[in-house]
Amino acid sequence: MRTVLLLSLIIVTIFISTGSHAFSTVNVACPVKFKGKVTGLKEQFSTFFPKNEVTFDVEENIKGDSPNIIKISVVKDGPVKFEKGKEFFVELNNGYICKAEEII
Repeated sequence: MRTVLLLSLIIVTIFISTGSHAFSTVNVACPVKFKGKVTGLKEQFSTFFPKNEVTFDVEENIKGDSPNIIKISVVKDGPVKFEKGKEFFVELNNGYICKAEEII
């Protein structure tokens, strides 16, 4: 019982200490990096996982040439919660997210 309580306390401490940053990252080369604001969310049909099409207005190109508007498909209940009006730092490789972090 004491071990379970200690393990639970460690898990809660780690969860609380991670802060309020929402991000997702994969360790691959990302040729496109930008700062953008979410201007649209649209549900997409998927046979396995619910997905959203997220539309960004690109506010700043950091790496690569990005159009003014970028649309990507993401898992609806994935690690990053995209919401209209929020700003994100995004890194992409062939339209797939390498990293997405909300700018708070």
